[in-house]
Amino acid sequence: MFGFTYSTVISIALYWILITTLVAIIILAWYHMTGILMDIYENWSIERTLKGRFVDSVEIAQQNTGGAYDDSNACTVLSRMVAFDMTFVDAQEYLRANFGRALNDGVLMTLYHETLDCLYERGDVVNGKYFTSSISLPKNDKGDNLRVKDYLNKEGTYLLSINGHAICVKDGVLYDSGDMFNTYNTPVRLENKVEDFDILAFIDPENTPKIAFDDDAYTEPLIAKIKDAVGDRDGSQTVYVSFSRDEAELKRQFNGVCGNIKGVFDSIEFCTGR
Repeated sequence: MFGFTYSTVISIALYWILITTLVAIIILAWYHMTGILMDIYENWSIERTLKGRFVDSVEIAQQNTGGAYDDSNACTVLSRMVAFDMTFVDAQEYLRANFGRALNDGVLMTLYHETLDCLYERGDVVNGKYFTSSISLPKNDKGDNLRVKDYLNKEGTYLLSINGHAICVKDGVLYDSGDMFNTYNTPVRLENKVEDFDILAFIDPENTPKIAFDDDAYTEPLIAKIKDAVGDRDGSQTVYVSFSRDEAELKRQFNGVCGNIKGVFDSIEFCTGR
């Protein structure tokens, strides 16, 4: 039999506790260092990927305000400025008028998304550009949520909303006012594609009434819809045009036409000072 004294047992137990603790510390340190190294590598990889494909939108705002840029929590303003080729001041005013944004104040994301949807439905044209699509939680062909990095391989201009932040990707270049390392791999919550607005003539070469917004295929359906609503009423009577759920795109086309007509009269009023 082995004879162990009480002090010997205590020493062996303390020894094994010490060894176990040291091993645990080494393992934790290893995992910690591995995590740090992985973060460093990931950031390096992102920085290499975005080399020449990242623009700080604040710098653009500084340039077109002559260095007078003085705003904060302005990602919604900056992203719209880039997407619609606006000046920063014009973008500020647009966000104030349409989103209720105040200086140095952000926009509640729920309100931001709802207003973007309304602008899309209305066919809002700003600086010759408009939304051609509005997709909530966009996905790829496999059903996976699209992330900001996925738009670096797309052509065109996209106004993107991510978690509490708004950015723009234009022809594979990321325009952001935040941390590009955090933005790069973030899932997109709302995608709005922005395109130049090619106004379709309201009058065709034969001087026949023509109504269309951005898709000529809806000309005849819109004319038929309006004729059906007007019927035999004269110009002194109010006419209501209603659209069913199945006519969402027809409604968007109609709203776009109305928005353009309103814009023409607004311009006339502004120019004439009336």
